[in-house]
Amino acid sequence: MRRDDDTIVLLGRGRGFVIARFLDDEITYTVRNPTGEDINSTTGQSARIRILATMPYALDVRFPTWRPGPPAPQDFRQAEFSDGSHRIGGRLWLDPTPETPSNNDTVVQSPDGFLEAPGRFGQMQWGLGADIAARYTDHPSGVAPAGTYSLEAVITIQPF
Repeated sequence: MRRDDDTIVLLGRGRGFVIARFLDDEITYTVRNPTGEDINSTTGQSARIRILATMPYALDVRFPTWRPGPPAPQDFRQAEFSDGSHRIGGRLWLDPTPETPSNNDTVVQSPDGFLEAPGRFGQMQWGLGADIAARYTDHPSGVAPAGTYSLEAVITIQPF
């Protein structure tokens, strides 16, 4: 576009984007109470994801779930941590301020097993973590055997 003999205006259009950088792709929790729950949502123990966005977005986490028998709550699907033979329960959570985990902004999975949180414009770091509930197990003895239990989560970031 030409305004006069001395000025040229070059227009540029920015496109919306969301960029994610996974700072941690694995986190390990040690289960201290095999007949109880290890609550980690009030700690800084979480895998970190840094997101840079020019628009609001939805952060969606999908993972395998199961519905264990009592003493588990009847309508709550547990995150399915497995050692390949047996399962233990738990729940996943997202923290939009993982450096200050005790400020009551943590988003926990819904009772039907989904985890979604809204993100905002700018740069943001999220923590993805778990509360392990080893007392919810499918082992016939009612106590989960020692070993490594894992869960893989699929994270989708969707602009809206």
